[in-house]
Amino acid sequence: MAKSRGRPKRRKPPLSDEQVAELLRYAGTGANDRMLAEAAGVAPSTWSTWKGRAEKGFREFFEKVETARAKGDIALLAVVRRAAVKDGDWKAARYLLACRHREFSERHAHQQQVQVEHSGGPDIMAVLREAAAAAPRVLSVENGQTLGMPEPDAD
Repeated sequence: MAKSRGRPKRRKPPLSDEQVAELLRYAGTGANDRMLAEAAGVAPSTWSTWKGRAEKGFREFFEKVETARAKGDIALLAVVRRAAVKDGDWKAARYLLACRHREFSERHAHQQQVQVEHSGGPDIMAVLREAAAAAPRVLSVENGQTLGMPEPDAD
């Protein structure tokens, strides 16, 4: 019987148990696939190939990565909730509501981003005011100045 040519197929990512544990910790902090690939010492394209593999070991590994990410997201959400409830931070409360109820993120649904290229000069503010007047909501300028409808007060 002839042997098949080429590299033998792997049944799981070629990572040690220590590497897997470390990558799962990183995934829990919110690391994206590119960061995890670099931490694993592989190219992002290799990571992507692994992610698409159907073998049980690869599937199980990436399910663990997604579980670690979900747990990390929940921990971050708990921090926001604590800020909303314990500290009375209205921005944190609005964020939580917007996550669960789209109607609370209406401002974001109607916000338009306008990119203006300008070489400078005193007439830039006139251009921005005109754009703000045409926009239904808020126009934010790179320096943080806001034109148009103001943000709600913190009161």
